[in-house]
Amino acid sequence: MKEVSLNIRFRRGSYAYRVRFTDEMGKAHEKSQGGFKRERDAKNAGRSIVRKLEDGLKINHYYTIKNFGEFFRKTYKKGKVEYETEHSYEVAFNLLNEEYGKLHLEKFNSVMYQTFINKALETHELSTVRTYHTKYRSLFKRAVKLNLIDEDPTEDAVIKKIENPNEKKEKKMILEYEELPAFIKSVMQEDLMYQVLFILALNSGMRIGELAALTWDDIGHLDDKDKLAEINISKSAFRQRNEGNKVKGPKTNSGFRVIELDKITTSYIRKWKKEQEKQNFEYGVRTPLVFTASDHRSYLVKQTVHKRLQQVCERAKIEQISIHKLRHTHCVMEIDSGADWEYVRKRLGHKNVTVTMNVYHHCSNHIAKASFSKYNEFMGQIWGKSPVNL
Repeated sequence: MKEVSLNIRFRRGSYAYRVRFTDEMGKAHEKSQGGFKRERDAKNAGRSIVRKLEDGLKINHYYTIKNFGEFFRKTYKKGKVEYETEHSYEVAFNLLNEEYGKLHLEKFNSVMYQTFINKALETHELSTVRTYHTKYRSLFKRAVKLNLIDEDPTEDAVIKKIENPNEKKEKKMILEYEELPAFIKSVMQEDLMYQVLFILALNSGMRIGELAALTWDDIGHLDDKDKLAEINISKSAFRQRNEGNKVKGPKTNSGFRVIELDKITTSYIRKWKKEQEKQNFEYGVRTPLVFTASDHRSYLVKQTVHKRLQQVCERAKIEQISIHKLRHTHCVMEIDSGADWEYVRKRLGHKNVTVTMNVYHHCSNHIAKASFSKYNEFMGQIWGKSPVNL
């Protein structure tokens, strides 16, 4: 705490104190109180405030939820965690600030927080709200630790989605098999680069960041027509606010992997390589990137890819799907084709096979249908051997 000062003044028949100070964020504040009959009472009250400040105990009245959130991110997250993690805190805090950003910390209570959570559940996925809740918990637990508030208003919050019969069904998890022909037909109406992008996403299970960071040096056997292409995945591209695009390695060692491509995907990639070389010559550019933005040299923009995929789904007359769900679709297709679980785990870069199994079992509606069909067939065989007439 810097520049703490105490002044006593006599005004309109009583004494008052005024404490001026600058907080950790460099903002100047003033706290005052009057109505004291004796000067020493005003001094004692003022000195009590000064002692708290000098002991490092902030006066919570001067922290709104918004500016404490900013202090929290800059002090405990910025430069100490991955950019994506830091940005996720910002996104979560922005949602809270929309409702209570201007409210002082000590005035925020558990009822307000539960009301906020209930409202968030109406517009966000349950998993998203749970993730945000963990970030709010860390924010208010820090406020308690700094003696800004006495109790954590998030401690006993209930994070549970209330079923609504009129609510829209859950977002689509994968492309079902019966939708694939229409989807592929629609993809073929895109320009060649996006054809290859979506085919590769579907047939490799690569993440959008991995696709964006892909360079021609990462792809082997392109010039050997007797071999299928293979991709060495070792990096991912992401956009950092005010700093442009950046490339980093995978979060875990399992993210480093080499995957072989099928014959069709290999053919399309070779075709795109030749076409890109023509375009680069025409536009006078050189880039190692396989997929680029409209300037033919910059990294892909995720939002643009999402919009193009939306167009593909609209033409195919199927429900909207994200590019990450193409990764889920690839997982389901691999397992259904008879591929070994461990092979699929390594291909997708999952840390353990449990993740792969969870993706598979939570994604496809046809799994339940196929399971019931097998059970129905099995029971038919049993009862067919039974003397009981149905």
